[in-house]
This record gives sequence, C-alpha cells and structure tokens, in this order.
Amino acid sequence: MKECPKCKHCFEDDLAVCPHDGATLTQSLRGSRLLDNKYQLEKCLGRGGMGAVYRAKHIHLGRTVAVKTLLQEYASTDATAVNRFQREARAANAIEHPNVVRALDFGITADGTRYIVMEYVEGRPLNEIIAREAPMPPKRILEIFRQAIAGIAAAHDLKLVHRDLKPANIMVHEPDGANNLEDLGLVLTDEPAPTSKASQMTVKVLDFGLAKILNDEILGDDHADLKTGIMGTPFYMSPEQCSSKPVDARSDIYSLGVILYQMLTKDVPFRGDSFAAIVSGHLTQPPPSIRARNPAVSPELEAVILRALAKNPANRQASVRELLAELEAAIEPKAPADASARLQTSPRLLLTTLPGNCTIEVDGDFRGKSDAQGRFELRLPPGEYRIRFTAPGWNDLARTVVMGNSDQSLEIRLTHKTTVLATAPAVGVSLSASPATGSFVPPTGSPPTHTSKLRPSTGSLPPPLAPTSPPVTPGALPTSGLNIALDTLLTIVGILAGLTAFAAFPSDPLSLRWDRTLMDGTSWWTSSAGMASVIVVPTCLLLADYVYPYRPVPFLVMVFNIFRAVYLIVVVGGTVVAALGALANHWEMPTLAWFGIRAVAIAALAFLYSRVAARRRAVIV
Repeated sequence: MKECPKCKHCFEDDLAVCPHDGATLTQSLRGSRLLDNKYQLEKCLGRGGMGAVYRAKHIHLGRTVAVKTLLQEYASTDATAVNRFQREARAANAIEHPNVVRALDFGITADGTRYIVMEYVEGRPLNEIIAREAPMPPKRILEIFRQAIAGIAAAHDLKLVHRDLKPANIMVHEPDGANNLEDLGLVLTDEPAPTSKASQMTVKVLDFGLAKILNDEILGDDHADLKTGIMGTPFYMSPEQCSSKPVDARSDIYSLGVILYQMLTKDVPFRGDSFAAIVSGHLTQPPPSIRARNPAVSPELEAVILRALAKNPANRQASVRELLAELEAAIEPKAPADASARLQTSPRLLLTTLPGNCTIEVDGDFRGKSDAQGRFELRLPPGEYRIRFTAPGWNDLARTVVMGNSDQSLEIRLTHKTTVLATAPAVGVSLSASPATGSFVPPTGSPPTHTSKLRPSTGSLPPPLAPTSPPVTPGALPTSGLNIALDTLLTIVGILAGLTAFAAFPSDPLSLRWDRTLMDGTSWWTSSAGMASVIVVPTCLLLADYVYPYRPVPFLVMVFNIFRAVYLIVVVGGTVVAALGALANHWEMPTLAWFGIRAVAIAALAFLYSRVAARRRAVIV
C-alpha cells in the first residue's frame, strides 16, 4: 500500500502519483489497502514511532472506524512492543464506558501486521484546547474533567491504571466546532472550539498502551507486565513512575493534577533541558505556585491541585472520584463535596515565621509560603502532622504538631546559617516524648536553637515576630567561622590520614593474602577503593551541607551511599578484620602506626559525618 505525503490518502501499489494533488506516493504498509479482507484503509490520520492510525471502512457493514497498526519491524523483533500493543487492545475492550474509546477488533494479517480497530470519534485533543484557551476558566475545566474522570474511574474499577494520562490522550468533542482527532483516528480542526453546554460535550480517554493491568480476568493467559524501566510522558509522570516504583490509581491522580495545573497556567509545573531534570523536579521540587502564575485561581482550587501533586501517594486523593468531588466543591461551592467540606471546617493552624517568606511543607508536601510578615494559615483535620520550614540562608526546621478540634497558633523562629547556638534547651520548648492532643512537641533531642510555641488561637493571625537574638550559652560559637573551620579541619585530617594509610602503609593482611591465593593485584584495588572513599565521602558531606542544604539531590545521595559502603567495608572493615585475624593467629599483627593512622582517618570522618547528619539528615540519608 502507498500513501500520499501531502493529503495522506491511501492507494494501491500500482499507482505512482496521487490523483488528488499530483504528489509522488510513498510506500506505507506491505500488501493491499484492504486490511485482513475487512477494513478498507482510506487515509492516514497520524503516525508515531511504533505505528500509524488510519481512517478505514468496514466493507461489509459500511461503518467508519479507526485502525491502529503496529509497524512490521517492531512486530517481528520487539516482544515488548507486541505485548504493549496487545494489552492496549485488551484494556480498551474491557472498559465499556461512553467516556473511553473502545476497541472493536484485534487481528494479525497473513504478513504479520498487527492491528487494533477502534470506534471512530470526532473531536479535538485537549492539548489543542489548552494551547488556544489556557488559562482556562475553572467551570470549563470542570465540564471536561467530569467526563474524563468518569472514564478513568471506570478503568480503575477494573483495576486498570492508565500510566500515560496527558492532554493528547483526552479528546473533547463539541458540536459545530469539531473535526476528527489526529491521534487514534481523530483529526484536528483549525477553528477555535466554541463554548458549549456540558450536555453537548463528549470527552473520551484514549491510548491504554501503557496501562498496568491488575485484574487476572482482563489479563487472561498473558500475565506479562511492562517492567522494562521508566514508562510514560516525562511532564506528566508521577514520582513513583519516575523512580520505577509500583504504581496504582493514585499515579493517574498525579498525572491529572499536572493536566489541571497546565489548564490553569498554560504550562506544566516541571520543565527541564533533559529527561533527568524533569524527573528530578517530580521527585524533589515543590510545584511552583499556581496563583503566582494565575491570580484568578482561588486558594481552594489551588489546594485541591497541590494535594493531587503530592509526592507521597498516601497524601493524594484516595480516588479520582474524590478528586472530582473536591474540584466541584472548590469550583462550585454551592454544592460542596463531603471531603472538601470537611477540609473547610477543619481547625486552623495559624503560623507566624521568622523570617517571612518561609516555604512550608506538611508531611513532605508543599503547602505554600508565609507572607513577608511571616504569617500563614493552614486547615488541618485532627491528627498528627510533620511540618517543615525552610528559607534561603536559614537553617531549616521540622516540627511535629498534633491538631485537636480547636484552632491553634504556632510561632516558628529559624536560625541564620551563619549562627551556631548552644545545645542547652531553649526557653519555652518542651521535650516531652508523648504529644497530647492540641499540643506542640518537638522531637526528643532536637536542637533547641529554633524556638516555637503552639497555643490556642485567638481567631486571627498573630502579629509578625520581631527579630530577636537567640540565647547563647557559654561555649557557643557566635559566628560560623569556627564552625566552618572545624568542618574543614576534620575533612583535611580525614583525607590526609586516609591517603597516608593506603599510600604509605601496606594494605590490610586479608587483601595481601588474597594477592597470593586468589588474584594478584587484589591489594592494589583495595587500596584504590579506600583512597577514593576517603576523598568522596567528606566531599559529599560538605556538598550536602553547604551547597544543597534544603533538598536532597538524587545523584549526590547515590554517590554518597556507594562510597559510604566502600568506606565501611574497606577502611573500617579492613581495620577490624586485621585486628581480629591477628588475634586469631591467622597473620602477623600490623604495626601500631598502621592502626593509628587508620584510627585518625576513621575518627575524623565519623565526627564530620555526625556533625553534618545532625544538620542535614534529610539531604544525606
């Protein structure tokens, strides 16, 4: 079969020139345009990296359908592509819902071409609507999402997780303004979509090619799952997808949160110059404020979307229906949903921070920033919460708060990074290990250099905190000079002692024995690994404390954990094994200098680790 590169119509192989526009035809599929003796291929509607979609007509029924084919080179060489193609047909056929494009047929031709036949639906992809209309009015968003979520909920009821939700996979049909979507049998129109009533609009969810099937009845005899690495579209992938962790329906909720964010701001929350940069945003960065990009968005609607974008799936809405209920409550408050109503009637936590403009996270999820005066209001149902406060140039602080049934107010004072305070308990801070309802309890043994007080609220935000000089006990360091100097000294001593231990002294006795019994050169490799570890470990610690103090950097954490393991095995383990082996008369006891130089390296780096871990445990662990 041949295809016109201009008009995309399909023709038999005996033609060389398109009769419509005179363009030279190019080869498309092997064989005739009559696919499997049933479907007459008429026009190519879209082409991707692994297949193409055609408008076709069933020659016996006269019905117009969309036919998706898998490229023959993939069908013959890529088992994963074949499995994905078949599971797309099975998943789409299993969902009988008016808001999901359903598969009608699946087959394999004599020449090995695999194809899926789907209903031919008119409409436009949501990404086209976003490009022309965003930022979109919330009520228009709700009209579209009511139907989209209905289709997704039907899939979730069958234990199907889409895993590739994005605007291009949501099609919207509106009368008098739609042609057919280009993707999966739907063609784009050049005219803006007119605003139509919800009853006239039809929304359909497409492309279940990456769907995770958790239902054996749908799987049938094919129990192979897609476990070939990270899958999905980077801009819309959930954190658990980015880290190749197991996913469930809450992964789709995160993707819907990204789509909602884009509909309101015309952009996705995380962009980057590379795949890794985008993934890092999903894993480590809070989404930029929606209201900063679109002030017309209400705080209630922003809160719903930020909850859907929570890094931890447990902190998102439990289902897409709960997400829809919260959207309806935020956009149409006259008919509030139960979940949103409970949120609005929850007790308030009135925060006052010093300094102002602090970033506030609750249980690891971004909730917003305090204003310039340091004031911020949270609504939290009764329960226990871990609240984290960060600000550039200030030491970050995490506190546990137990909310009761009444409003509370909490004052938070951060310490500047250039200040090192004493370890004596600060005035007014309780170190009780058993939090009582409605009380504030800092973690036992936490540095009391940050002061905070939780008390019953008076009903309004407290006045801004006045900057004060925190108490310093005798022996405290008033500036960071001695603190930095001590870290630098420990680093230099640890590295020099470690390098000397492996360069100027023999390797450990076990490695020397392996040189003779297992493989020549074992001691050299052991010494090289030891020298690398005593350099990399303190370097990572200093980077974590001074360069990336507020968030973990996945690559830095990975490098640190690898070389920490090497350090513990080669340096610490080698030293211990040398002593134990000598005591058991397996080899001669190394010299006192041999043990001494290693002890200096181990003590210096252990002390440096304990200091940095106390300040930046969330970054290095």
